Amino acid sequence: VGTAIPPPPKVLTLEDHVANYIHKKNDKLSPEITAELATSVVKESTLKKLPIKLLLGVIEVESQFHQFAISETGALGFMQIITRWHVSKIKNTASKNIYAPAVNVAVGAQTLRDCIDLHKSTEMALLCYSGSQHDATKEYSKRVLRAAQLVSLG
Repeated sequence: VGTAIPPPPKVLTLEDHVANYIHKKNDKLSPEITAELATSVVKESTLKKLPIKLLLGVIEVESQFHQFAISETGALGFMQIITRWHVSKIKNTASKNIYAPAVNVAVGAQTLRDCIDLHKSTEMALLCYSGSQHDATKEYSKRVLRAAQLVSLG
């Protein structure tokens, strides 16, 4: 008598595992942005039929999980969206804030899905995504696939 029974351990959801991975990659993101990014990755992975690890690989190579990353070519956010090339995709989002994880991942995932549908090969689709289809070394694809392979969600 008098012995308290501890509560059962929390069962982690897929979103929790993705959020933990994102946090390991960039612990400067707020918990709210980390959770929103994780939820967006899981949601868009399902909607666009893309592997979660592939989306995380693209985000790592493109922005190293930095929400406000800006490239020399004007690509923005986690998935490095060039807004002038994706106006119609951005119009289809609830918010037009390209830095919002839900918007950035939705546009990036749709772009990647379009590239996969066009090229049928993940390697060529990644080159399409990055605008480097003519790169004979396929270095971008190799970097993303390597990053995706190293994703641990356990």
